[in-house]
Amino acid sequence: MRRLGIGLFVLLTFGPLFAQSTQDPVIEIRIARGETLGSIARTYLANPGDWREVARINRLADPNVLTPGQVLVIPVRLLKEAPGEAVVTFVKGTAEVRAGEGAPWTPLALGAKVPERSAVRTGEASSLEITFENGDSCFLRPRTTLGLSSLQKRGGSFFHQLFLQMGKVVTRVRKATGAESRFEIRTPSAQCAARGTEFRTSVGEDGMSRLEILEGGVSVEAAAKRVDVAEGYGTAVKPGEAPLPPRPLLPAPVATSVEPVYKSVPFGLLFERMSGAAGLVAALSTDADGKSEVFFSRFAAENAFRVIDVPDGLYFLHARAVDEIGLEGFPSKPLEIRVRTRPRPPAIPIPAEGSAKRAGTMTFSWPGAEGADRYHVQLAEDAGFSRLAFDEILSQPVWTITRYAGPVFLRAASIAPDGFESAWSPVFRVDISPPLAPPALDKPDVGKKDVFLSWKESGQGLIYRVQISSRPNFEVVIHDLITRGLGLSFPKPNARGLYYARVQAVDFQGAESPFSEPVSFRISRGWAGFFTPCLLFLILEGLVYLLLL
Repeated sequence: MRRLGIGLFVLLTFGPLFAQSTQDPVIEIRIARGETLGSIARTYLANPGDWREVARINRLADPNVLTPGQVLVIPVRLLKEAPGEAVVTFVKGTAEVRAGEGAPWTPLALGAKVPERSAVRTGEASSLEITFENGDSCFLRPRTTLGLSSLQKRGGSFFHQLFLQMGKVVTRVRKATGAESRFEIRTPSAQCAARGTEFRTSVGEDGMSRLEILEGGVSVEAAAKRVDVAEGYGTAVKPGEAPLPPRPLLPAPVATSVEPVYKSVPFGLLFERMSGAAGLVAALSTDADGKSEVFFSRFAAENAFRVIDVPDGLYFLHARAVDEIGLEGFPSKPLEIRVRTRPRPPAIPIPAEGSAKRAGTMTFSWPGAEGADRYHVQLAEDAGFSRLAFDEILSQPVWTITRYAGPVFLRAASIAPDGFESAWSPVFRVDISPPLAPPALDKPDVGKKDVFLSWKESGQGLIYRVQISSRPNFEVVIHDLITRGLGLSFPKPNARGLYYARVQAVDFQGAESPFSEPVSFRISRGWAGFFTPCLLFLILEGLVYLLLL
């Protein structure tokens, strides 16, 4: 097999017009036994008659005599051309192709072929990768438009000329292993030609072209000035101006305090502070390569990466630091981020923050959380839940607790059948007041017609319930009265005998104190009451006797 040398040519020029290199791109061909200049011309040259120019360039004393192993240099412009094409190797979201100027935009699918003189574009939150015949590739980020001006193959060499109208492209150009190849990307104000390198090219809304070299090296030329940009450096060029001096790309950002699982959305991710970073860009993608982004954000260096809304699943975090002129640094290594928000925390109808409850038994119930078969509930004496008074796993969405005094803090979580525990519900504070003491009931005052009861106050804003019974166990209640005062009167019972009274306090939430100890009082009519019926009988009997006379 013929061994072809590599005529290395790496050129990057920025400016309103493309500045032609003074060195013509060439390929090198090593002569095999039996080959002649004529056979070489018929194999490689677009016009075999150009053998004379090849002889002149190589200063051949006798074009008919070639020595095996001898190296011939042939300008790329003399080689045969064959049209090439690109293939869609990745697509996400909205990606379209236009066959030519004025043609309609049509959707692109995975595996579709993209011919030369066509253009491709990506929509919002979309991305596209096209790969060329020789393995070179371009990855288009969202809102990017790229034209494929020329795709040519010449004598085993590949020549790709692209036009980046707007957006950002990550280009990977394979190192040549054979004849000379050339990859060019133009922008409205710049042109990049490279081989064997990985770099990012972008056209910003400010009209500035930016270049970041991740691997390899290039030269930048604009406004009659040329600078070398090495691996790990970047530069930017304003239209009509010389390239800025190359500057080192910022290192990859480092995320801090990453949770094993994020149980609620939104959530935030912090990064270590970096010298020289004006901002950060970060994205979550479903693949480790970062092609399939589901969430992207650009934010200030001191702020957190706020993930607003993503479905449950496994993601990879990719981040880059951005300096003050907009150059993006090295990408971070993909970091796994797990999001699981199902089942949701239980919606327990706990009293409003700061509400008060009387000591005793409290029962809470709630609708079962979807996807949960158990519930983890906690009650603590502090908001940090370091002093737990109750920590249990419940099989039913019902929670009964008994507390007697002081502030308490409550929260709960749902548990899925596989053991995954949701985030905690909001923490609620409930102030539990001491139980109401039974009022101290004074001795009843029995009058001629009424009985008056009074008692001592048990607290502010209470109402009182008074019961009167003829039995000490209050099986039969004669009166069941409610009052806001500290005493009341009721009619004397008609029947003689011993009666009993008791009272309890009730607060505005319905909490009741125990009843007071019963006090007794006796109802008796006295001797006058005893003789009154007899006297009436005697009077009536006397009147009857007089009438009979």
